Amino acid sequence: MNKLKILVVDDEPMIVELLVEVLKLCGHVVFTANSRLSALEALRNNADIDLGITDQNMDRELNGGTMLAKEARKFHSARFWMITGRPSHEAHDLAKEAGIEKVITKPLYVDRLQADVQELADSLQHTETVAA
Repeated sequence: MNKLKILVVDDEPMIVELLVEVLKLCGHVVFTANSRLSALEALRNNADIDLGITDQNMDRELNGGTMLAKEARKFHSARFWMITGRPSHEAHDLAKEAGIEKVITKPLYVDRLQADVQELADSLQHTETVAA
């Protein structure tokens, strides 16, 4: 089973705890941040993070997650997924524009999240194998 280094970004501690527990159960290495700025710092300090999972609304910003992804793209190659409780066409469009690959709607389904993360881990492993 392939493992990822994942950055979980949310300003709600209970959501962070849940995601950390779920992802660590699958053997992934998990970093956390509670704001866009602390997430950017974590990305600068950890060049090998594979995936950022961010909330759409944080830091009192309606689109904090998309802003994070846009800023991180300037210096980091991590993929980004966004969690939202308010799915809309506008949110999906903003996410796509920011380079966010997947939008996950609340409520979170743990088994679906684990499967999606493992699918990404397997595809990244396959890509590395083919490149070698």
